This record gives sequence, structure tokens and C-alpha cells, in this order.
Amino acid sequence: MTRTHAEIKEVGRSTRRPRRALAVAALAAVSLAVGAAGTASAAGLPGRPAAGGGAWTAAVVPAQRQQAAFLDMLNTVRQMCVPTPLPEHEQPTPRERPQPPLSTALTAGQAPPSRTLPMPELGPVEECEGVVHVQRVTQALRGLDRPSPARVRKALNRVGYIDAHIHGLEQFRGTTHFYLDLRFKGSALWVAGSVSSKKVTVEAFAAPGSFMPGALKR
Repeated sequence: MTRTHAEIKEVGRSTRRPRRALAVAALAAVSLAVGAAGTASAAGLPGRPAAGGGAWTAAVVPAQRQQAAFLDMLNTVRQMCVPTPLPEHEQPTPRERPQPPLSTALTAGQAPPSRTLPMPELGPVEECEGVVHVQRVTQALRGLDRPSPARVRKALNRVGYIDAHIHGLEQFRGTTHFYLDLRFKGSALWVAGSVSSKKVTVEAFAAPGSFMPGALKR
């Protein structure tokens, strides 16, 4: 798991100004999207079966609606963070790439290439997305009274982060820790957070596809 410069404990001061502007715009757009999803949830779904229609209506339909709203939120952030392509006449001239050597035989004393796959890093779009999610999560958790795991989960749910993507939620010595799996369309984005009555720390990082946080080791 590689933490990058997109690890932002507040508003991502290391991010370049244009990317920060995109992140601010994305934050506003995704707030509107989540608000609309909450309104639709309160109003119910068209054609929803009457009360007593069975466990499928009580459990599966709300879960599907939550998942759809969650994916809509991620997609809104992604679209706002993707830069507008330059017109063709303004495209930079591609540089010629050096050709690989014809021979791959090892010379005397040369070590064989490593078989370890490189750890992922956040690209420019993922960094922008990380800024937005860090800001949203920090705002949702700041000032939370007695931040137990249940209260942290509820606060995250209110801003669109659903249970299926909340991992490692546990409390240790008065501080509640959690991870958010925000991988979307091939990205490697995760968010890690910790919250106590005095401090909220949230940071974005990249992790390989096999990463899955377990119990915290102390």
C-alpha cells in the first residue's frame, strides 16, 4: 500500500491550483447529487410494492438504490476531475520514445529484474478525487460527539458512503478508525480515517487490487 502526496489531512495544500479548483467544483456538484439522492430515497421508488411485500422489498431494493446513489456520487466526482481535452491544434507534440535494447541478456554481475509488481500511485484525476472525498469525510466527521464506530458509520452513510464500502471500522483507545474503498473504473483510490473527540484525520492513498484492510494491529 503506497501513500502518495494526495494524502490530505485537511484541504490538500500540495495539490496544484487548477486541480484544487476542479476539486472544489466537484465537491459542490457531488453535494447536490447526494442531496438529490436523499430526496428520492425519502420519496420512495415509482412502482414500489405495497407494505408487506416481503423481505425482497425491505432489503434488496433499498440496497440497490444505495449502491446506485453511491456509484452516481463517484461518477460525479470523476467527471468533474477529468480535465477538458485541449483542441487538436493545441495538443503538445509527442516526444519520440527511446527504443528498448535489442538484447535482454544479463551482463556479468548484473542482477536479474525484480518480479515484484510496482505499487500503484494516484494519478492526477485520482488525486483530485482524493481531495474531494477527504474534504467531504472530514466535514462529515468534524465535531462528532462521542465518535463510536456506530456514530462514525452513520455520519459516513449520511454523506453517501455505504456500508459495503466501509472497512476496518473499529475503536481503539477512544479513536475510531476506518477505510473507504473508493475504487471506481480501474482506479486504486482508498481513503483512511481516524476520529476522536479532539481530532479528525483523513487521507487518500493508492492500494493494489488485492488490498483489503483487516483488523488493526496494535
